[in-house]
Amino acid sequence: GFERNDEFEKEIAARTNFDGPFLSKVRQYKKISLEQIVKETRISRTYLMAIEADDFASLPAPVFLRGFVIQFARYLGLNENLVASSYMARIK
Repeated sequence: GFERNDEFEKEIAARTNFDGPFLSKVRQYKKISLEQIVKETRISRTYLMAIEADDFASLPAPVFLRGFVIQFARYLGLNENLVASSYMARIK
């Protein structure tokens, strides 16, 4: 797996506001490739990259996006409801 970094684990645990760049940072920290997530979740690589880049123009309708963010967060071992709520709140 990956090397645990207690400082970063604390930052993740304390975080209430999740944006794409932070999700990307968590994914890289956990040594998870976009390919792995694509394979496991069936979310297209294009959408995953758009989520990580906060590229709202390239993202699907909010109802689909919320589902994608939940699956992505779950795969990263994050609190999926917290991540989805805070990510979606930034789109409004």
